[in-house]
Amino acid sequence: RQCCACEMITLNAVVGWLVLTEPQLFSMQELHVSVETQGKLTRGALVVDRRSYAGNQPNMEVAMEVDVDAAYTSIKRALKFAAQHSDS
Repeated sequence: RQCCACEMITLNAVVGWLVLTEPQLFSMQELHVSVETQGKLTRGALVVDRRSYAGNQPNMEVAMEVDVDAAYTSIKRALKFAAQHSDS
């Protein structure tokens, strides 16, 4: 929050879980992805090559779009289920 000036909670793990459990919520695209290891300013950045003419073979499926309403519904359903089945 201090560095991005954003008031939000990121749910990266939840999105990964949704891709695995409900892939129909996402439109996927095969792309060439790598991690920048040499750049002074970009070291560690994920680099996605969307150019079809570059000659790089796709090595990863990347989620490009999500059905937001259905994703929220799924997350809320899972949290409700977890709350109802917790030991405490």
